[in-house]
Amino acid sequence: MTSSSATESSASSSSRTRAVTLADVAALAGVTAASASRALKHPGRMSLKTELKVRQAALQLGYGLPDPAGNHPPAPTNALPDDRSISSTRRDSFIGVIVSDASNPSFGPLIQALQHMLDRQGLQVIVMDAQSDAEREYALARRCTEIAAGLVLVAPRMAETRIARIAQVRPTVTFDRPVSSASGVETDCQMAINEAMSLLNDMNHRTITYLAGPKEVWLGERQRQWIAAAAARFDMRFENLPTHRYDVEGGREAYQSMRSRLPDAVIGFNDALTMGFAAEARDGGIQVPEDVSLISFGDSPATGCMTPSLTSIAAPAEQAAKRLASTLIGTMRNPQRKPIDHHRIYATLRLRSSLKRKIAPLNRKRINLALNDSPDIIDLTLLSSSTQEALPRIDAFMRRYPTIRITPVEGGSQTETMQRFAASVRDHHNVPDLLNLECQYLPQFAADGVLLDFSNTTIERAWSRDFVPQTWRNAHYASGLYGVPGDLSRMVMFYRRDIFERFGLSIPHTWQEYHQTGLELKRSNPSATMGLLDTSRSQPYWMFFHMNDATPWSVDEKRNIITFRFGDERVQRTAQFIQQCINNGVLRQESWSLARNYSYVPAIGNGEYATIVHANWLGRMIAATYPHDQGNWRIAPAPVFGGLGWRDCQIGGSLIAVSNAIPRVKQAPALAFAHWFQSHPDAVALRTPGSMSAATTFINGVTGGNYVDSYFGQNVYAVVLDQPASPQPDASQRDWRPLPFMTQVDTDFRAIIAPALVSGGASPSKLLQLQENLTSYAREHGFEVRSE
Repeated sequence: MTSSSATESSASSSSRTRAVTLADVAALAGVTAASASRALKHPGRMSLKTELKVRQAALQLGYGLPDPAGNHPPAPTNALPDDRSISSTRRDSFIGVIVSDASNPSFGPLIQALQHMLDRQGLQVIVMDAQSDAEREYALARRCTEIAAGLVLVAPRMAETRIARIAQVRPTVTFDRPVSSASGVETDCQMAINEAMSLLNDMNHRTITYLAGPKEVWLGERQRQWIAAAAARFDMRFENLPTHRYDVEGGREAYQSMRSRLPDAVIGFNDALTMGFAAEARDGGIQVPEDVSLISFGDSPATGCMTPSLTSIAAPAEQAAKRLASTLIGTMRNPQRKPIDHHRIYATLRLRSSLKRKIAPLNRKRINLALNDSPDIIDLTLLSSSTQEALPRIDAFMRRYPTIRITPVEGGSQTETMQRFAASVRDHHNVPDLLNLECQYLPQFAADGVLLDFSNTTIERAWSRDFVPQTWRNAHYASGLYGVPGDLSRMVMFYRRDIFERFGLSIPHTWQEYHQTGLELKRSNPSATMGLLDTSRSQPYWMFFHMNDATPWSVDEKRNIITFRFGDERVQRTAQFIQQCINNGVLRQESWSLARNYSYVPAIGNGEYATIVHANWLGRMIAATYPHDQGNWRIAPAPVFGGLGWRDCQIGGSLIAVSNAIPRVKQAPALAFAHWFQSHPDAVALRTPGSMSAATTFINGVTGGNYVDSYFGQNVYAVVLDQPASPQPDASQRDWRPLPFMTQVDTDFRAIIAPALVSGGASPSKLLQLQENLTSYAREHGFEVRSE
């Protein structure tokens, strides 16, 4: 037996037969009686290590420890382990530091500083990683109560009741997690955040995204609240982006989830998350800070070494560690002290090179200046399904504004063009700056965040007057503005004059008359068909529903709610009418695509079809593709459903949108080109004869005019614009909007509905199957779906 053990045994034995004295405590602790007295009666006058040895000896021998009021508190009865089973030499020397997530580099400097300060008190630090697991954190804390004299919980995630249980057994302090049961130190970032947000506002940042940390992390949630409040104060658009990991890989994943809609600035929950975002952005061709500014919380040593160096918000590690150490030591010297102390340290903003002034927000003045105010050459690419009609206007624009060069890229059919654009965005390769697309596809790309939202009060006020109201509405999605209108699309009926005259047919005004005329034609010429239904895409099919005030769906764009009504009585009646026309040989469906490079369709060229009910823009393609039929084709208003009158529905109708991936320096020139290309009188004059511009200057110029189209032998503008008056449809019909995934609607339509559009088919019942498919697709992509 060692002399120390012998002393302990002797002291313990004697304590069972007589009252314990101060000398007994001193002997067990290995100090003089005077030192033992100072340690127990006047804490703080000797090293903490010696003081703890004396207090532990007193506790082991049952020597009463007076509190500041002179009372003798009872021995603790709720201890987790048995105090007497643990040797004082193990407990007196150690402090357990439990870090909620040691992979967070921001904690490194704090732990090092805390170790240094506790070392000076003769204490050794044991650092343990809870690995972001609250259960593991609690288990480690329980173990520490057995081997350590005190605990420091760094940003703990365990329940507050568990922290209270630990604090009842061992002196415990928390960092960045205020609780009522333990003293602690908290970081106050509010002033630093306000300073950072004010600076971002001064540097023209209008959109801010916060890469959020775990909800259970107190400081992370406070950071989100402070940033959101500052963003509202400066009228910035704020987005909170939850992340599933809080390390470098989590930052990389965050970039991938938002790469198509990058904000002006990103603020990361910690350094690892922010540095991962920066690395992935760099790999994706995004420059920091030119394309996006970065700010991080933490200021670990690595932030100053990356390129560019990272602007940070953090409290000085030395200051935080000093406050933690002093709070812990005070708690250990007087564990019964009340009340609980909470100390606040203030973070500061540390400016580095990851911030840069952004180009001023888009407005009408800046866009107008872009036409003549750029000293450098700006190269822009325009993706379109056909460049044939665009080239004269592009050439005229570049002659007038030589510093802006436009390169047209032909994408094939509209479907192929949309697929090509989506692939380029997905692959981050050759993303076009501008896209000429049909209006029905705009909601899809706008909802996906791949188009530039250039909504601005000055633009809305000025440009809305330049276009027909219907087409200007089509350029919007939710509260954003995403396109510049190009064509006015209205339904008309192209009909073969020679066939109607040969068989003595009358021009139908209603769909009921259309069906009857088709039966008469079939009796007179069994090889002829009244009309063609294009099923290469779904829009010509939905046109019937719109004209009959049937609403298969409605979209709440702001709340992302879609309501399907494919089983609605009016919807089903419309589908049954289409099927009836097919059963009786009045309509025949074909997957043709006249719009693709003006390709020739034999069935149209040889006169098998007497009519094509389609958008007005099809007329110029018929004229270009079937020149030998000049004089045979005519245009009339589209049939209406009895009692309803004409409905302003459409197939196609184009606009020019700007990719969200376009560099900031190109945004204003791109919009300046799009606006000139679509609305300037000189540009409108270069359009293909017979086309219908959405520009009000064009509409005003042709209204009431005597223009006669040489191919159709009539004033086609008058037919399109002078539609018969009709009762107004209800609100749902006036604003019947495409679904924000029309490419998927087209795909499912071709797979489910089109095969049933044959004689004897069951296309009306197939609508319910289509609804099931679209419901699943919508929910998978984050939309709320309802059925009526």
